[in-house]
Amino acid sequence: MPTSNSPGETTAAASSKPKTITNPRRLLVLTPAPHSQDTIPPFLQTLTGSPVNNVPGDHDGDGSKGPATSSFAGYTTHTPLRIETKYYNADVPIWVDELPLSSPDKPDDSDEGGKKSQWSTEFLSDEARVVRDAIGAVVVCVQNPAPRNSDALPKTSAESVESEEVLQRPDVRALKATLATIGEVKSRIDEERGGLGEVPGLLVLMGSKTEKKTKKKEEEVPEVGEETDADAPPLSAAWWEDQLYDEGILGFEVVEWDPRSREPEQEKRNRFGEFEGMRRIREVLETHDWSGEPEEDHDSDSGGFDLEVNELEREMMGLKFAVQNGEDDRQEDPEKLVEEMDALVERMRAIKDMSADMPESQRRAFASKAIRDLMKDL
Repeated sequence: MPTSNSPGETTAAASSKPKTITNPRRLLVLTPAPHSQDTIPPFLQTLTGSPVNNVPGDHDGDGSKGPATSSFAGYTTHTPLRIETKYYNADVPIWVDELPLSSPDKPDDSDEGGKKSQWSTEFLSDEARVVRDAIGAVVVCVQNPAPRNSDALPKTSAESVESEEVLQRPDVRALKATLATIGEVKSRIDEERGGLGEVPGLLVLMGSKTEKKTKKKEEEVPEVGEETDADAPPLSAAWWEDQLYDEGILGFEVVEWDPRSREPEQEKRNRFGEFEGMRRIREVLETHDWSGEPEEDHDSDSGGFDLEVNELEREMMGLKFAVQNGEDDRQEDPEKLVEEMDALVERMRAIKDMSADMPESQRRAFASKAIRDLMKDL
């Protein structure tokens, strides 16, 4: 005769059911503009299992490199990152943005057209708080500068000399300056969220993994802590971690990943016992709480409407940033487009305010029509 579960067993079973996060924060994927075509498509396809489509400016619509005007700035239509753990399930929206690569031979706060400075200024502005609030994690995808013949192998026994030589390379200096800009934005998000580490950060070095030559036999595995970061070869993950720390860029974990490698990486671990490559990237993202603000978890119709409005508002803010960064491919005056974006954002906020005191049935009808009218203007 079957027995019923005790109250304690029922409670335990219910508590073990994964929570569904209905409105998770976004995964912000950043890349220097010159790197975007080689980093974003393989990264997103491997991470989500879905190819890149409908790239802004990609007239072929197939994610190919296409015309020179194609850009990933403001790319928000990619398949969400599906995360399923024993604690929660979530479809994490992905937002890609790109920023110009810094020019190391110019003043630190400038580059071609001043776009880097403009990008950070806009992202750090008070008006962009709604955008920053929507970000759950930051992943920076870059092409790791390749070692040259002059610095691929140590020419002396002092690797510090080799490291200094690499640091003088223009491509390395430009990448460091760009990472400093991104680090400033992430620090602001962490600060607003409550402190360092509130928002996971990953620097993904794409390209062949930098290996260190060693005189030890292959079967001699170093003990944890035996090899220090000071022994790390230039351009390796450990070396980049040192560079970020020296520049005060905190809260980023550095992971090397070669999208062209055919070697299985499911069980590859570093000397600290951590997984490597894409396995580690997913592990970091899966151990994060993607929940938004408490009021975002409401399942009522009014809550659903608020989420829809907030999402559209964020989309328009992202489009505004793309225009201001000069990445929008429409042949119009950029300043005029920015003004139009500002006006649309204000109209969206007005819709929320005007419908706040209406009965629910009237509110949804009014809001639906207003949003449709607004979308026509987009």
